Amino acid sequence: MKKIILTLLIGLQSTAMAWVSSNPISKKYQFNFQSKSGSFSIEIQEGSYEEAYQKAAQNCLGRLSKKGSMSEDEKLDLVDTCANPHSL
Repeated sequence: MKKIILTLLIGLQSTAMAWVSSNPISKKYQFNFQSKSGSFSIEIQEGSYEEAYQKAAQNCLGRLSKKGSMSEDEKLDLVDTCANPHSL
């Protein structure tokens, strides 16, 4: 009888643990970028710093990339700017 009760309690405990939400709470992150044309900030609300950093870098690339061709130096500067946010 004790084994049955113990099995039921363990089953209920594991079910209760499955109901806990695994979604992280989103937080607002601010990234400051310094480019040759000036400085700007991007705010991202995301569940983790890594996810926010990735979205901010993509946003930065979209904001600074030019239409048409760019020299290799311009491309490297763009990547360096967007991959390395700074504190202003």
